[in-house]
Amino acid sequence: MSTPGVHPFFTVVIPHYNRFDLFKESVSSVENQSFRDFDIVVVDDGSTDGSYEKLLSGYNGKERFSILHQKNKERGAARNLGFNNATGMYVVFFDSDDLMHTNHLDTLHKIILEQNYPDIVADCYNFIRNGKYLPSDSMKLKPGWHDYRTFLKGNPLACNFAVKREYKKLIPFEEDRRLAIKEDWIFLLRNLKNTRLFLDGRVTLTMKDHDERSMRKDHGLIIEKSMLAMSWIKKYVSLNHKEQNQLDGHLYHLSAIHSYIDGDRESTFRYLTKSVMSDGIKKKHFILGFKAVIGHRILSIFK
Repeated sequence: MSTPGVHPFFTVVIPHYNRFDLFKESVSSVENQSFRDFDIVVVDDGSTDGSYEKLLSGYNGKERFSILHQKNKERGAARNLGFNNATGMYVVFFDSDDLMHTNHLDTLHKIILEQNYPDIVADCYNFIRNGKYLPSDSMKLKPGWHDYRTFLKGNPLACNFAVKREYKKLIPFEEDRRLAIKEDWIFLLRNLKNTRLFLDGRVTLTMKDHDERSMRKDHGLIIEKSMLAMSWIKKYVSLNHKEQNQLDGHLYHLSAIHSYIDGDRESTFRYLTKSVMSDGIKKKHFILGFKAVIGHRILSIFK
C-alpha cells in the first residue's frame, strides 16, 4: 500500500482478467520505473482461473500496491473503479499485458511540468511480436496538442494515456459491456470535446501483440462492436456532418479489413463501398480492394 496521508504524483491503474502470467512481467516494468513517486491500483475484473488469488498472495500488502476486485464488468468499469480509488495527481491507465520502459513515468512527469499540467497527456508506444519490434499508429501522430478530431479515424493511443485526477469535467469510461474494446476510443472522443490532449513523440511503452489481444481474437466480434460504437457515438457525441462521415468511413474501412482477414470477400467489398460512400475514395481503399481480389491466404504465402 502507498504511505498513508501521502499522495503520489501518479497512480497506475491496471485492469486484470485471467492474465496473471502476462501480468507479472508487465507489473515488474511498472515497479522498475526510474521515477519513483507512484502507486499501483490493480483491479481484478472477476478472474475465473485463480488469477485473483495469485494477485492477493503475490501483491496484496506489498508496498505501492492496492488490489481491488469486482464481478466481471469489462475494462471500462474496471478502469473507473481504479480511477475512483486513485490518490495520485495523475492517473496512468495501463494494460496488464503491456510493458513500460523504465523512463515512461519520468517522461510523462516532465511533459506535465513543461506543459503546465494538461488534463490528458500521452506519449507513444510500439509493438513487439515474435521478438520483433514494430511501429504503432501513435508514432505517426504529430507531437503537440490534439482534440477529438484526431480520433475521428480511430484511436491510435489505445489506453495509453494519463488523466489529471482533479479534472472536473471528466466523463468516465463507458461501462456498457457491449462496447468493450471500444471504451478507450469512446472515452477520448467524449472527453476531448471539452479539452485537449498533449502528445509527446517519444516511445516509452511496448504493447505485446500476442494472439489473445482483444483486437486479434475475433474479427466478427470486432466488426459487431465497431457498428455498435458507430451508433453509440452518433447518439452521444455531437459531430457535424463532415466529422460523422469521417467517423463512418473509418469504421466501415476497419470492418472491411477484418472481413478481409476472415476471408469474407463479399463483406470486404460491401464495407469498402460504404466507406467510400461515407468519406470519399482514398488510396487505402484501392490497396485493400486489390488485396481482397488476390486473397488473404495467397498474399500470406509471399510474406
